[in-house]
Parts: sequence; structure tokens; C-alpha cells
Amino acid sequence: GRVEWAIDFTEPKTTDGLDFTLFNWTKGNDNWDPFAEFGIDTDALPTPQDNAFATLNPFLNDAGIQMYSFGNEVFFKGIEETTRVQIYTLDGHLVNARQIEADACVYLPNGAYVLRAQNATGETVCKVLVK
Repeated sequence: GRVEWAIDFTEPKTTDGLDFTLFNWTKGNDNWDPFAEFGIDTDALPTPQDNAFATLNPFLNDAGIQMYSFGNEVFFKGIEETTRVQIYTLDGHLVNARQIEADACVYLPNGAYVLRAQNATGETVCKVLVK
């Protein structure tokens, strides 16, 4: 089941009325934008339109890549072309960067990470928790 404080969103807006954007979703109380430090232009990334929550789902993205964690591994699936992947800690340190040609996984110590994947089709970014 879900925790009692979980929110079921009925429209693509935060509880205080802001549109869902990558920055609004992750900024917290300190307004820190970690994606700007990675050189990611969050204004260029897709935003939900007409209740299309798929843009918030890392499995449905411009690059056509699935990125997720299980245990101490991070998986990159659906790789059908040369793809550059980067893994950052939440404080902006680059942990791993590589170019892959097929599905891959990377072992990581416990922690929270930002995953970035770029190919000729597009780019996607998501956060994962490794434990």
C-alpha cells in the first residue's frame, strides 16, 4: 500500500499550484537547481501537457531509454544506438561516464544519483535511489 501522506495528482500541478517541471519537482525548500550544475537546460526538457503525465516517467522519454535501479545496480535498457550515459551524485560530482552501444548496468554504492542519457534521438534525465 501507499503511505498515508502520498498524494494522488489529478492534474500536472504541484499542491501549491505550480506546473510540474523538472525544476519544480526537485527544488525542495532551498530553490537549488542541481540540473543547472550538470549543464542541463531544464527549459528544453518536455513538460506535462494536457494531463500527459508520461513526461514525468523516466521510461517514456525522448531518448527511448529505460533507466532504473535495482539493488546496487543502475540499468540502461532499450539502447539501440550509441548512447552517452553519465551518473552524478546529487551534489553534482560525476561518478561515471561512458558511451554504450547496447543495454548495460553499472554497480554503485548506496546513495541517490542523477542519471543522464543522450543519443541521436534525444536526452533523458532521472533520479534513482540505490540501496
